[in-house]
Amino acid sequence: MEKYQDVVAKIAELQRQAEDLKKQERKAVIKEVRAVKAKYRNPATGETWSGRGIAPRWLQEAEKAGKSRDSFLI
Repeated sequence: MEKYQDVVAKIAELQRQAEDLKKQERKAVIKEVRAVKAKYRNPATGETWSGRGIAPRWLQEAEKAGKSRDSFLI
């Protein structure tokens, strides 16, 4: 029969190993994630937008003014 302190030491070692494995998995996933290339550019400021999510205010205002979104394509 193992002593209590031996079991506690094993638990601590397994927790360290689990943390190391988690860090390795995170690094692998982060390497897979890549920045999305910009699809639209504001000619006045050079600000860009990937086309994902809510359109930036400058593009929304340009569309309200009658400009086509395609006119801002890179």
